[in-house]
Amino acid sequence: MLCDQIKKYRLQRGLTQEQLGEKVHVVRQTVSKWESGASVPDGDLLPQLAAALEVSVSQLLEIEDTQLSEVQARLDALQAQQKRSEQANRKRGLMLFFAFLGLILAPAMPNTAWAVAAVSLCLLASVAVLGCNLELLTHVERRSAGGRAMVKTTVVSILMVIALAVLAFLEQYGIVVLSVQAEKILATAILCGFMVFFGAIAPKIPYNRYVGLRLPWTVCDEETWYLAHRILALISLPVLVLFLAGTIAIENYEAVAGISMLCWIGIPGALSYRFFRKKTRA
Repeated sequence: MLCDQIKKYRLQRGLTQEQLGEKVHVVRQTVSKWESGASVPDGDLLPQLAAALEVSVSQLLEIEDTQLSEVQARLDALQAQQKRSEQANRKRGLMLFFAFLGLILAPAMPNTAWAVAAVSLCLLASVAVLGCNLELLTHVERRSAGGRAMVKTTVVSILMVIALAVLAFLEQYGIVVLSVQAEKILATAILCGFMVFFGAIAPKIPYNRYVGLRLPWTVCDEETWYLAHRILALISLPVLVLFLAGTIAIENYEAVAGISMLCWIGIPGALSYRFFRKKTRA
């Protein structure tokens, strides 16, 4: 054991506990605890302790050099993983900061256009942080099929936010004037494009917590995630057809749009939740 090795080599070198402590910059009581097995030296202190006892670290730990290399490789991997986790946490914190900043700035703006602009800028900043750190946050390589799907989704989201923010700003100041019918046509085109794009790309989005149908149960289970996205892809075209038919047959456009979006998100959400509940109960 390590405690016996420390004591053995200390006695072989003719050192007292106090003398050994001075060499490694600890007090005598610490050396005494090491030798009694009450505590162990810190990992970063082992090389210094081995040098003071004039032995190698592998001798001190009673392991082969190859084993020591394996241990060191594992320690390096753990340190790299911890560093990556800390970086990811900082990026997540930055995304949350921009999200809350948008909520704080919106009520302070002089009119709706400036409020939309402030929220859009903060949202864009948050999405940009995600896009620039996609591999760090999601552990999905950009060059993989899933990574490319996530990049496309992020880019389309950014373009939609920019387009809507610019349009709202121009309309607020009368630079662009749209009739009620033109607004309906534009909104219909945006919603249709939204459903077509995300319906087509949904099955390709890998399991993650940032991009996709992020419901509490889908982000908790990978199988539930993929089921929800397959259902989303299957119902996109039928919901789109019903939405277009509703806009023609029903005058209340807001109700038609709301019900259509509710069905588009609600059906895969409800079915995936049912699957998740059955799976967790089993």
